[in-house]
Amino acid sequence: MKKLFYSIALACVVVGCNNTTNRNSEENKEDHQVENPSVESSSVNDLYGKNWRLTELNGSPITLDTTFQQKPHLIFHEDSKVSGNAGCNGMGGHVEFKENNAITISDITATQMACPNLDIETRFIEVLRDAQYYNVNGDVLTFSKGDNEVLATLVKADE
Repeated sequence: MKKLFYSIALACVVVGCNNTTNRNSEENKEDHQVENPSVESSSVNDLYGKNWRLTELNGSPITLDTTFQQKPHLIFHEDSKVSGNAGCNGMGGHVEFKENNAITISDITATQMACPNLDIETRFIEVLRDAQYYNVNGDVLTFSKGDNEVLATLVKADE
């Protein structure tokens, strides 16, 4: 009988401690989110599913010629993917958003269509690989390096 009583008492203590731990971890999680906003801030959420059209590379406006089938653009997806078009060739890759607006765009692949004027495409893909930070200000997205050198400017385009 004593063993049964001790077993029930021990079970009650374990369950009680477990509930307190879960409640405390949820409270700590909420406190942590208030003090240290997560990477999923509103600026990251503002990126997803929108067409971001390239307007400047390395501080200079881009000039598209008539051979471009599409305007160079990016679309960020919530599954850590980025897709788009560099003007002639489609492209895609992996994107990782980090704290303090840091970004890594990697594993970029593109179709290999023979197109005239690949200079903008080549520079656009290089900029995406080199980008270390992003900033969203309304309908404007910029990518920059660690020294605050703006590499590219994109604007939210109407679909």
